[in-house]
Amino acid sequence: MVNRPGNVPSHDGSVKWIDRAIEMVEPYAKGICIRGDTDFSLTGNFDRWSERVDFVFGKDAHAVLIKHAEELPLEAWKALERKPKYTVKTEERQKPENRKEQIVKEREYKNIRLESERVAEFEYQPGKCKQRYRVVVVEKNLSVEKGERVLFDDIRYFFYITTLRDRTAEEVVDLANGRCDQENVIEQLKNEAQGCGCRDSISRFYDF
Repeated sequence: MVNRPGNVPSHDGSVKWIDRAIEMVEPYAKGICIRGDTDFSLTGNFDRWSERVDFVFGKDAHAVLIKHAEELPLEAWKALERKPKYTVKTEERQKPENRKEQIVKEREYKNIRLESERVAEFEYQPGKCKQRYRVVVVEKNLSVEKGERVLFDDIRYFFYITTLRDRTAEEVVDLANGRCDQENVIEQLKNEAQGCGCRDSISRFYDF
């Protein structure tokens, strides 16, 4: 454990700790996959890491990646079907009336609503890399509303760069988003939660 000032960027000095994590886990795991958000997408280390482990990192939506996404043919895209957050083991409860949504409309607050999601992929070579990597892109079609009026539609892109070739684009997105669940697991472990069933996940993934 290392204590650092609160204003230090989360990724500062992280390469050393990622390398140490790989060295610690490698003798005991059949495979290692590093997951991280955009701050940890340190492209200068990708080629070196890819020789030993798999990874999936978020990637900032900069102009070059957006151009790649916008130039993809229509047939490259498919609807993104999200897995349910949980499985109902008894009877599904009736959803209560969405009072928050109603209040937003009545008071004419600005509201951003997700209309649809699509997913696609392409090959991309970052400037600091000597090889190309798989990039999975999620396109979110958002509706920006005020009260009952639709102001405009907003298209936003989210990118994930990865070494994984044996998973579908949807599975890569699910794996990348699962990093948030691991953060919850870590929080539970800090609070000495029991029976969380996270042992297998922690042995295979290291999240940043």
